[in-house]
Amino acid sequence: MTAPAPAIAAGRSALGALLLVLAGVAAGHLTALPTTLEDIDSVNFALGVRDFDPATHRPHPPGYPVYIALGKVATAITRLVWPDGRSDRVEARALAALSLAGGLLLVWLVARAFSAFAPGGVHRAGSPPLSRRAVLTALIFGTCPLTWYMSARPMSDVPGLAAACAALACLALAWWRQHPAPGGERRLDAEEMAASGRMIVLGALLAGFAVGFRTQTLWVTAPLLAVVLVDRAGRGLGGALLGSTIAFTVGGLTWGIPLVVASGGLNAYLAALGSQAGEDFAGVEMLYLHPTPRVLARALLRTFVWPWDSIPLASVVLVLAAIGAILLLVRERPDINTGALLEHFEGREELGALQKLAAHALPGEDAALRQVFLDNIARLDAEALQQRREELQARIASLDEAEKAELRELLQARLQR
Repeated sequence: MTAPAPAIAAGRSALGALLLVLAGVAAGHLTALPTTLEDIDSVNFALGVRDFDPATHRPHPPGYPVYIALGKVATAITRLVWPDGRSDRVEARALAALSLAGGLLLVWLVARAFSAFAPGGVHRAGSPPLSRRAVLTALIFGTCPLTWYMSARPMSDVPGLAAACAALACLALAWWRQHPAPGGERRLDAEEMAASGRMIVLGALLAGFAVGFRTQTLWVTAPLLAVVLVDRAGRGLGGALLGSTIAFTVGGLTWGIPLVVASGGLNAYLAALGSQAGEDFAGVEMLYLHPTPRVLARALLRTFVWPWDSIPLASVVLVLAAIGAILLLVRERPDINTGALLEHFEGREELGALQKLAAHALPGEDAALRQVFLDNIARLDAEALQQRREELQARIASLDEAEKAELRELLQARLQR
């Protein structure tokens, strides 16, 4: 069935807007790609591009085999363009260009994935149109300071996230295709079942393959894969489960076998992986191990505030996100009131705070309340910095150069207040 003309026109406008976003991200980075390896991990990645051997930390375990393979290709291309460049500078520029390519792909995939999270149930063998909301999501994501910064670093973070998002886009499309019809009909005909199943298998294959970029991608892709499979219950779940299991295994073996061979065998690889795991967890502040209010505050700042590089900007984003969540709930249940809203959060930890908020009339003007909120965020930020300063000072004799530089900056910032 052909989509109506207004939908086609809206999709074309959204596509044009998304291309403008991509052009803006590319233009903002192309002239600023670094030519230095500014982190020990980026140095290890460059060493891996020269001679891949995770057992000797070229690069550090788990090895990032897919990323290193692409890094070798990017370095060869960069060498053709810059034949006189010093090896480390060529490698830095190549890996940074790989991050930029991943960032551009990621912005595109974010838009496609969010389009598929719209209500489905029609044209279930096709694809959802690119929506304006999805393009706006991609714009916010692409201009986030953390995304902008990471898209120019010679590191595996953005390419790995792009690989994970490719799997998410496929799985989201599968979910869209098996969404109930407007009348609530969940049954799928043969064509619709095959169309959804193909995306499940492809998403599982990409999820397994993405682990070869960064192992953390599994925490991003596995939940959605599980949700899509559960939603498939009674509609060919057995075939989808078998196909996705085989595809995920194949995706993992594609990089897993070469990784073990290059490491000198399974025992050598496991020894290197165990050593790296011990280093990664030594001295790391983890909320799971230290569930204190201060560590929680620091974790919340790292997650929701620092990525925006500005407390006022983060505050605006978080307030808008909260408003958006409430609007989604109200749109889903237009007859909702304060009591129904509280009932929706029954049994959740947010209920107590919402009950107090519902019963409390806030005194003062909006501008004054906003300032109080910003002051509290600034106080949390100051406490987190103080904790970090005290932590560094407590082990000053064993600090490396990067930690010494961080301590100097923290001390200087305290003097300038």
